[in-house]
Amino acid sequence: MFKINTALVTGGTKGLGHALTLALAKQGAHVFTTGRNADAIASLQTLAREESLSIDVLRSDVSSWEDNQMLAKHIEESGRSLDLVIHNASILGPRVTLQEYPVEQFEKVMEINVNGPFMLTKLLLPHITNGGCIQMLSSGVGNQGRAEWGAYCISKFATEGMGQILAAELRERQIRVHIIDPGSMRTEMRAKAYPQEDPNTLITPAENTKVFLWLATQGGLETSGQRYKAKELREELGD
Repeated sequence: MFKINTALVTGGTKGLGHALTLALAKQGAHVFTTGRNADAIASLQTLAREESLSIDVLRSDVSSWEDNQMLAKHIEESGRSLDLVIHNASILGPRVTLQEYPVEQFEKVMEINVNGPFMLTKLLLPHITNGGCIQMLSSGVGNQGRAEWGAYCISKFATEGMGQILAAELRERQIRVHIIDPGSMRTEMRAKAYPQEDPNTLITPAENTKVFLWLATQGGLETSGQRYKAKELREELGD
C-alpha cells in the first residue's frame, strides 16, 4: 500500500476536485489545490480551518504558464514532495458542431484541458515522489468521438494519449499514471451538458472519491497507463 502524504488536486474549489481535496485531507494528507474564483477559494479556506484540514488553496489558472510556474515554486519552497497529482481542472465548452464551434472557445478548452496538465506535469515532475501517482481525468467521450462534443471530446482524447505517454516515460521512476473516466455525477458541468437530466438520479462527487484514492494507494506499476471507468471500479470495490 502506498501512503499519500502530500497531494495536488487542480480545480479543487468545486465538484469532483472539491470532493477529492476534502477526502485526501480527511485521510491525513496535506493537499495543495487550485481555483480561480475568489469566493470559492475563500469558502474552501474557511472550511479547512473549521475542520482543521491541511489544505493549501492557491489562486491559479492551469492554462497560464506563469501561474503554473508560481504553483510549482510554491510547492518546491514548501519542502514537500508530491505523492499524488490529480489533473482535475477542465471546462466543457459549447455543445455545437465543429463547423459552428467558435475558434476562441476551442482554443480556451484546449488551453485548460490539455495545455494545463502538460505544463504543470512538466514543472512538477522533479517534485513527484518515485513510486507516486499521476491521475488524468478523461470522460465517456474521451476515447470515442461523439457529435456536438467538440473541443471537450478532442481534449479528452489528448488527455488519454498524454497519460499513456507519461506512463511509458515514467516507468523507470515507478510513477503510476491512471486515466480515469469518472462517469456521471451531480456537478455543474454535467448539468450544462445535460440540462434536461434530473441531478438527483446521479451520484455525488463525494461518492466517487474512493475509486481515485484506491488506485493511488493500492494500484501497482502494472496498472500504469490503464484506462478505468469509475463506475465499474466502484462496483468491483463493492460500492
